[in-house]
Amino acid sequence: MTYRFLKNASVCISFLFISTLPAFALDRIMGHGGPVKDLVVSPNDQLLASVSFDYSVVLWDTQLTQAEHVSVLLAESVSALSVRADGSYLDGTFGRGGHSREILSLLSPTGQLMAVDKDPAAEVSAKALADDSRFKFVAGSFADISGFVSDGSLDGILLDLGVSSPQLDDAARGFGFNGDGPLDMRMDTRSGMTAAEWIASAPEQEIADVIKTYGEERFAKRMASAIVKVRVD
Repeated sequence: MTYRFLKNASVCISFLFISTLPAFALDRIMGHGGPVKDLVVSPNDQLLASVSFDYSVVLWDTQLTQAEHVSVLLAESVSALSVRADGSYLDGTFGRGGHSREILSLLSPTGQLMAVDKDPAAEVSAKALADDSRFKFVAGSFADISGFVSDGSLDGILLDLGVSSPQLDDAARGFGFNGDGPLDMRMDTRSGMTAAEWIASAPEQEIADVIKTYGEERFAKRMASAIVKVRVD
């Protein structure tokens, strides 16, 4: 369970409020079969932090060459962590660093923050904080937290789950609908199969299962059949 890494502290889980993330999806993301409640309670079942629903916006400044990512409910999300100045925290989804910067602003010189993200663009953004001795960035997934965090070493974990505005706005990532681009859809563009490669090779039943489970589409079988038919033709 996620809380085994905590010192009886808190977990704050936020969701990108493009659409409500169902409980089963959160369970799959966290890599266990227990209820979502397990992520926000301590071993003695005392509530640690309420789950906060977060969403993101993009502000466009005509004087800038790119969009600036702004996390909405930033203060509320970080507040749920009850940050201690000398504590040790994990931002499991660094993104563009909004939550990490807010946490760092509350830490003393002895506090520590580890940030994790598999997106290469997030790794580039993290370089802006490289000179802060309290900050450490790990290129990877929070799902592999056991590989770089020991049990009982953290005072709090923050996870901002979902696709971010910069990922949606970049047509080359394949997440959005506002522009043409390759059907990539990988969080880590350096590894793994693209969505286009999967669509071109997956069996019809597997495609139907994915569309039904993750898209909650009642006509999943019909859609999968059409995809495979076009693929064959």
